Order: sequence, then C-alpha cells, then structure tokens
Amino acid sequence: MMMNEVWREKYRPTILDEMVGCSTFKQDAAGWFADDNHPPALLFAGPPGVGKTTAAHVLAREGLGEFFDPANYYVTNASDDRGIDFVRELKNIAKMGGIGTTRKYVLLDEADNLTSAAQKALRQIMETTSSQTIFILTANDIGAVHEAIRDRCLVYEFVPHTDEEACRLFQRIHEREGLPDAWSEMYASLNRLCGGSLRTSIDLLQGTRKTDDALKDRLKGKSEHLSKASLLLVAGQFDDVAQHLRLEIEKGSSKLAMLKGLRYRAKSLFGSPNEYYSFMLTYGEFVEKAMQWGDDDAAFVDYFVARLMKEKSKGEKIHG
Repeated sequence: MMMNEVWREKYRPTILDEMVGCSTFKQDAAGWFADDNHPPALLFAGPPGVGKTTAAHVLAREGLGEFFDPANYYVTNASDDRGIDFVRELKNIAKMGGIGTTRKYVLLDEADNLTSAAQKALRQIMETTSSQTIFILTANDIGAVHEAIRDRCLVYEFVPHTDEEACRLFQRIHEREGLPDAWSEMYASLNRLCGGSLRTSIDLLQGTRKTDDALKDRLKGKSEHLSKASLLLVAGQFDDVAQHLRLEIEKGSSKLAMLKGLRYRAKSLFGSPNEYYSFMLTYGEFVEKAMQWGDDDAAFVDYFVARLMKEKSKGEKIHG
C-alpha cells in the first residue's frame, strides 16, 4: 500500500453493488442500465459525506462503460465558481458530443451555491442539451436549488448512514488494513459520533494510531463535551450547554454529528417522556437547519440552545 494513499478514495465504490445505503437509487439505476433508458437530469440532495458525489461517479462509470473518460465525464464544483460566466462555460461543454458514445455526463457538485442568475441559465442549458448530456447535480441544501431546476431533475435524497450500513464498510477496511481487533466493537459508536458521514469516519480511522486503545481514546475525546452537554441540558444549565457544544464543534464535529450525539446521550437522562419529546421538537427542526445554515457554527449553537430554553420555558408554564 502507498503510504500516502487516502482511504476515502481507496475505498470509494466504483460500481453500484459496492455502494453503501442508497437502496432506492441503486435499484433505479440498475434498471436504467438494463433498459438503456437514462433520465436526462438528476439531483442528489443531502448532508456532506453521505455518498452524493460517489453516486454520481458510479453512475457515470457504469453508464459510459469502456468510454469512461474525462472527455465524457466533466466534473466541477459550484462552490469554486458560482456565477453566470461559469455556467456559460458549462454550456459549451454540454453542447459538445461524447467521444465514442452518444451521451456524456456533467457533474455539478454543490449546485446550491450557484447564484440565482446562474441557476436560471443552467436550467436553459439543461433543456437544450438533454439529448446528448446528462446533468448530475448535488446539493447540501435542496431548498437553495430553484424549483424550476428541481422539477427538471429526478431527485434523490441521501441520508446519513445507519450503523449497520457503515459497519459493513468499516469491517472491510478493518480486514484489508489489518486494524487492531479491539476496534471492531467501536465502529457503531464511530458512525454515530461522525453523524453517519462515511467520509468523516474513514478520515478519522486513517488518522488514528493503530494500537488497541487509540480509537477508544479518540472517540472518548470526541464525545467528552457531548456527554457533559447532555447532563447540563437535563439540569437546565443552558449557558454551559452552549459552551460544550461550541467546544465539540471546534474539535471537528459537524453540526449534524453534534446534534445526533447530543440526542443519543441525553435521551435516557430526561425525567419524563414529555421532556424528551419537547427536546425532539427542537432537535428535528435543527437537523434540517444544519444542512443549510449560512452563518457561523457558534451562531448555530447559540440559536439551537436559545430554542431549547424557549421550549423548556413553555413546558414549565403549561405544567406550572
């Protein structure tokens, strides 16, 4: 193995059968290839690290077969260049036919970052080039993609991976990389702490010393602030809750992983089902906000804790 080989790329699926999760997409895609009836445009939506870009790569690879080549599969990211000039460049690329094939693919990653004018132009390009170019768009925030583009695409929503899905991949990496046996029991916790993001989990695995206790220590350090925040939450000490949640994010957790980790730890600590369900009202709202938050992470934490305080106050008035 090359010492500098990146595991997230080494273990990135190249065919449908290797993909983890995404069952509906995989079933549909297999049918497109069997019937040679491919939709002209697709939109993959969901949080980072759940397989959107991988699905696009697999789709293009299997759809193009022996003609899989950069000339027939153009990959770009809208977070790098979001304006109208960028989309005009895409128009020239999409108008050119494929080499050795009747179709080509264009992947536009993070299409939700495009400006409004760029999205309007993109829709026109998708319409006029649909006979020779298949557009695949990805978005963390589907609400930021214009309705006119969403209506033109077949939309798939990608969600964080379950423990079962993630552990299948982690075990394969475990066996191939000769990881310590003691790590096998920690893979479900790893997935939960990383918010179901395989990319984050695999990066953490590769970056951890290959000793029996190293992963346990890494996960313990990653969860310390969440454990304290959950106890403080139940005690109603909201200023301290916010402080520990900010520290958790500063240590590298995503907003989604922070929310899921807090829920997982706090669930058994609430004094009554009503308290837990009150918490879940805010939790569910902020899971959605985490995918489209436009301000900094500290502001997200402050807003989240403020809403928790408000829900607790409402509950006390009702039962007071």
